[in-house]
Formats: sequence, C-alpha cells, structure tokens
Amino acid sequence: MGAVNELEVTFHGPFAFDFLKDKVTVYAPQCDGHLSSLQTDLEDRSLPGRDRDARSLETFKFELKGSFGVSDPLETSCANARDILLVDNSRRREPAPNPLNCYWQLEVPRPNVVEGLIPDPVAITEHDLTPACKSELHRATAMRFHYYNFTEHDVTLIGSNPKPAVKVLEERPDQAHATINIRYAASVPSTGHRDAEDCFARLRALFPPLGGWSVSFPVVVDFTRTSDCHAPPLVFVTESELTEWMKQPKSHVPAV
Repeated sequence: MGAVNELEVTFHGPFAFDFLKDKVTVYAPQCDGHLSSLQTDLEDRSLPGRDRDARSLETFKFELKGSFGVSDPLETSCANARDILLVDNSRRREPAPNPLNCYWQLEVPRPNVVEGLIPDPVAITEHDLTPACKSELHRATAMRFHYYNFTEHDVTLIGSNPKPAVKVLEERPDQAHATINIRYAASVPSTGHRDAEDCFARLRALFPPLGGWSVSFPVVVDFTRTSDCHAPPLVFVTESELTEWMKQPKSHVPAV
C-alpha cells in the first residue's frame, strides 16, 4: 500500500459542532456518568473533562493539530445534509457557550467532507422559530470528518493544561488511510432513550434558545445497544453554508 493520504475522524456521542471559517469547534456537554476517549488503531487515550459538580474553575480545551484540513469554507462539502441536524448559527443568543458549562472543547481543522452516520428517528419542535417548526425525521447520531490532504501523516493532541502535547498518529507506510475515533458515552448502558433525552437537553442548553425545543424519541425495542446514547449532534453553520449543503445531492463519500 502507498503512504497515508486520507484521515477520517469520527465522533460518537452528544456533541455540538460549530463550523467557523478555518476550523471546527466541538463541544461536549456535561452528561452524568459519561467518559470520553480518543481511539486510534494503536491506542485508546482518555480525554478528561469537567463534571457538573466540579468545585474548581478548571476547564478543558483540546486541539487536534497537523498538516491537514481546508482554510476556505467553500472547500468543505456535505455528503448527506438532510440526514444531519443543521442549525443556522445566527439563531444562537451567544457566540459560544461558557467553558465552565462544557465537559470539554475540541478544535479540529475544517474537513473536506462532512458525513452524518447512523440516522435515528427523533421528533423536534423548534419553538425559537416563528411559527414553530415541528419535524419527525431521522437524524444522524454520529459524525465523520474526511480529510483528503493528509500528507504529513502526524496528528498531535494539544491540551490547555500543562501536560505536554502528544502525538496520536504517526506515519505508518503500510496504511492506505488513518482513522481517529472520539467517543463520549455513559460508563453504564442505558435502556431506551432516557440517556439520549437527558444528554440532548444538556447539549441544547449550551446554546440558548435551543434549550426550549420540545423533543421526543420513539420507543426503542432493541435494548442491546452499547452505552452510546444516540442523541443527535447539533451542527452549526452559516446561513449560506447551510443553503449550499442542502443543495448538494446525497452521495457516497469517494474513496481516496
């Protein structure tokens, strides 16, 4: 096989993604009993965060850094926008949530392609719109970022605390592509969608007025799922990017 030239970063858990001009900020809410990790083919690394009952003022911010990603929003496309819970970022009252209310924040470069994974049914009434908008659709419960210009092969995780930066990926000539999985899930599996309801409420509360939405999940018959609650991630983009993504036909992500 040739050298690595594609990087896939997949997010499993109740996250919010804020697409900025040259990066994406990922927010994790403070969900009871949840733990986070970063996984590669070679290791499973804990990502510590701030619990709701923390007494200190310590916050947690990370960055995935390397020679990959795009710098122009026009270079980012979406494979299946209608499967993703997209929100015009102008609907938020504040530009960003208070770090004290987040489990952690993570900055990653803008990807070439955004893909929503594992759509599950959810009913949402968006009361911040006039008139209120009610929908009962399938929405992605995980997200994958595809990077096609991954040429330097190294990825470094940088934290805001004094701990040194660590390499989470290094060149492996035998690989056709590289993968990183970021997870945030309960340490004990939850039956039904009770965990999803709680996590999704905490996620939306970070971005007023979205906390006022009415949300319901259908009864889940299959109780064999793992601890991933399958709450839909929130994806914030500009009005123009939302419009452009919705125009793009649903497509398979091309192999590199």
